[in-house]
Amino acid sequence: MKSLLLTAVQFICLGYILLTNSWISAQPLLAGVQVAGILLGIWAILVMSRSKLNITPDPRKGAILIQNGPYSLIRHPMYTSLMLAFFPILY
Repeated sequence: MKSLLLTAVQFICLGYILLTNSWISAQPLLAGVQVAGILLGIWAILVMSRSKLNITPDPRKGAILIQNGPYSLIRHPMYTSLMLAFFPILY
């Protein structure tokens, strides 16, 4: 229940950021950071799709630990991709 609540708060905050700011940074360098974040997120989801993808951070029964793709380089590539994609919007 706690992880579901925290996930809901995360999506509410992301929605607020998207509704109150422009979606793409006006600065080319920051827009490049955003694109890199989006691509990292897509890569992480594609690699994770072989497991039992879960929206909350709780592992599902029978899930396997992914150790290849971006997960071999970064511990939390989905969270990293969110930070790369959304922090430039705030500037």
